[in-house]
Amino acid sequence: MIKTKRQIDFENKILEKSTTTDYEQAKTEWYVNSIRDGGDEKGESHCVCGQSIRWLFTLKNTKNGNTLIAGSTCMAKFADIHLGVTLTKDLTKLKKSPFALLDMSMLYWLNDKDMITDKEFNDYQRRNWETVKKVNMILLDYLKLDPTTFFKEKKKDIGEDIREKIDQLIKVAEEKKGRWLKYFAKSISEQFETRGSLSAKQLDIVNKNI
Repeated sequence: MIKTKRQIDFENKILEKSTTTDYEQAKTEWYVNSIRDGGDEKGESHCVCGQSIRWLFTLKNTKNGNTLIAGSTCMAKFADIHLGVTLTKDLTKLKKSPFALLDMSMLYWLNDKDMITDKEFNDYQRRNWETVKKVNMILLDYLKLDPTTFFKEKKKDIGEDIREKIDQLIKVAEEKKGRWLKYFAKSISEQFETRGSLSAKQLDIVNKNI
């Protein structure tokens, strides 16, 4: 496979900041330390390959502490995930909740790589929330993202507070194994994913059941 100049520049920068001269070995020294949406800063932030980027992946070396900034395209190739934009969107959703739903293309990729079983693939699609969280953690583990820092505490806005309550309700529904509560939790979770809000009545039901 012919490599682009930017890909070569990225690999050279990785090697320059690593403790080995073998690229495949060097890759094992790095993990994603943080992810940030630069938003309107696009044009001011750059990947180490030289490309102007919006999404900033901070990679940190476990051997020497060196750090690098990568964009979603180089990050996807670095992790052997050929889904740069999808990866970015999925990780952005996961930072809000460990129960966030991955894009189907990412789910197929995990299954194709034998990182999840066919049963886990099917259970994920059925919104088995225990499996959803398990599969999401598998992706984070593959990217060497530590959940304890990835889901770091921060001051919550109203939307984050609602998402947290929905997650609590999902856990309660799984423990009680109540069919209606599971259906309700699934329904409002999907609604919040698309609309970003719940009705006053829905919030009242959530608060009464957590």
